[in-house]
Amino acid sequence: MKYLPHVPSMSCEHCKIRTSKTFDGIGVKVLKIDIKNKKALIETEGLSTVLKELEKIDYPVEDHKVLE
Repeated sequence: MKYLPHVPSMSCEHCKIRTSKTFDGIGVKVLKIDIKNKKALIETEGLSTVLKELEKIDYPVEDHKVLE
């Protein structure tokens, strides 16, 4: 499924790299990271894992949309 999580603390290129590495580490396909709007378009079957892992690295998800 595709999700669009809103990550308010994602604000720069470093944040983009750090979240991308986290996504890669848990097998999440990153389709796009939009720093300006603080959102990441991802594809995964394990959203709860994504939410937990982002919380661990101090990038908590405020909300998310299910796209598919």
